Amino acid sequence: MGSSLDLRASDAERDHAVDLLRHHATAGRITVEELDERCTAALGARTRGELAERSAERLVFTYAHRPAWTYAVAAGLFPFGLIALLHTAQERIVLDFDRARGGATRLVVTGRAPRSVRRAFAELEAG
Repeated sequence: MGSSLDLRASDAERDHAVDLLRHHATAGRITVEELDERCTAALGARTRGELAERSAERLVFTYAHRPAWTYAVAAGLFPFGLIALLHTAQERIVLDFDRARGGATRLVVTGRAPRSVRRAFAELEAG
C-alpha cells in the first residue's frame, strides 16, 4: 500500500496551498513573481507529494540593520561622521520546509540572522 503522498490531491488541498501562498505574499515574504510561479505549480500538482514539493514552504525574511562600525565612525569623526549613520545593511534569512524520512518535516535555515533568532534556533535544536 502506498503512502498518503501518493494519493491524488483534492481541489480543496490545492486551494489551501494557494491561500497560504497568497497570505505569505500579502505579508511580503514572497514576491509577486514567486507567488505566480508557485501558485501555478501548486494548481498543476496531481498528487499530495507533488503538491508538497511544488508548494513547499519557503519563507524569505529581509531585515535592515545598522552595522556597529557606523557608530564608531560617527563618534570618531563627529560631526562629519554622522553621515555614516545613514548606512544600513540588509540581511536575508531563508526558511525552507522539506519532507524528511518518515513523513517528518525538516526545517532548513540559511542566511545571517540576528542574535535573538540564532538563540531561538539553538534552543529548538537542543530541545
